[in-house]
Amino acid sequence: MKKTRKLQLNLLLYILLFVVGLLLFVWLFEITFLQKFYVDTKVSEIKDLSSQIVEILDDQQMEVYLNSLARQNDACIRVIDQNYDKFASNRAGCQLNNLTYNDMYYLIVKAQENGGSYSTLINDKLLIYEPFVGNIFLINNDNIKSLTYAQIVDDNTFIFVESPITPMATTIKTIQTQIIYISIFVIIATVILVYLLSKKIVKPIEKIDNAAKALANGKYQNDMVASYREANDLNKTLANAAIEIQKADKAKRDLISNVSHDLRTPLTMISGYGELMIDFPEEKTDENIKIIIDEANRLTTLVNDLLDLSKLQDKKINLVIKQFDLSNMLKHIFESYLILAKDANITLECDEDILVNGDEERLKQVVHNFVNNAINYSKQKPIIIKCQKDQDIAIVSVIDHGEGIDENNLPYIWDRYYKVDKTHIRSSVGSGIGLAIAKEILELHGFKYGVNSKLNEGSTFYFRVPICKK
Repeated sequence: MKKTRKLQLNLLLYILLFVVGLLLFVWLFEITFLQKFYVDTKVSEIKDLSSQIVEILDDQQMEVYLNSLARQNDACIRVIDQNYDKFASNRAGCQLNNLTYNDMYYLIVKAQENGGSYSTLINDKLLIYEPFVGNIFLINNDNIKSLTYAQIVDDNTFIFVESPITPMATTIKTIQTQIIYISIFVIIATVILVYLLSKKIVKPIEKIDNAAKALANGKYQNDMVASYREANDLNKTLANAAIEIQKADKAKRDLISNVSHDLRTPLTMISGYGELMIDFPEEKTDENIKIIIDEANRLTTLVNDLLDLSKLQDKKINLVIKQFDLSNMLKHIFESYLILAKDANITLECDEDILVNGDEERLKQVVHNFVNNAINYSKQKPIIIKCQKDQDIAIVSVIDHGEGIDENNLPYIWDRYYKVDKTHIRSSVGSGIGLAIAKEILELHGFKYGVNSKLNEGSTFYFRVPICKK
């Protein structure tokens, strides 16, 4: 409960910091740059207005157009030519009408220096009337400014435009008030949103976290139903991981049981026959001694295979890659089985002169494991060691006509702990983990491999090796 509350507070803090930072940015942006944006927009509008005036300079109705443009744009316009001086205004007190020729000459010079146009802010004039004295005069108004723009059309034609700049104090104050209300609303909405999100995200994630920690203690129960999609996906992933851990754990127990059986049997036979020959010297026959030697060899094979599998899985074995004749290697393997497994019905079908790159000793181990597996399950039925060329690939396969493998079990037979026959049967040849070793060796070489099998028809284990040019 405390952890959930801490996560909720942290989530609330981070989101609030982000929201407050965003609101401060909007505040500073609006307050600091609003006046500048407004003036820049006004300058752009006046430049567009001046461009429109240039288009009507030669029109006979120019004065009518000037008055219309002045009303539409809330501006004062003055156009000076060598033949005329026209003025149009939409408001009283426009400063353009009061410009002296010296003032206009100053603006024209500035425009020339600025590439043909010039804009400046000036204070508007207030008309002051003293009724008792009868005086009328103009004074500067510092709170109200006008934007005056001058453009040179040619050497004899000049355009002047003036537009008032609305005081921004009231606008800025309005924006500040709006931002305050918006900030309060956003912060309240954020708190509510975080509370709702915490119920949908934080709590499910905490439950998933607790379930993940329970995996270390062997507890795989996780019946939580998460409503949020990502949390639900995470929960499903954890559930799948728990299932896989259960499978691996059970497979390890099965492996320990099977290996223990394989170790105990030869040890029992070695011990039993040894004690028999001690108690009864006449039993010290060549046949009994051979049984002890065979069981010791079986024990050695099992231990070596377990060590090889462990090293291969930990990538602690370095392959000795060299070029060798694959067909010769298979012939030697075939000849060894003719001596060691006289009862096995094994034949060899192999193309000649197949040069490949690989670790010859490790690939021998793969073929031996395939053949041993076939002997164990073929029940003296024919076994074929086959190698054929397919363009630039050599396909090595071991074909048996034994029990076959159910289609549902095919994807798992290469697993290091998987056993198709759940009832342990003592193998007549090999250690019982040959396929797992073969898989690791072939994957270390980068060779493609696989199995084709049908129940009661037999199995074909194969791998593909690139052929080298002579």
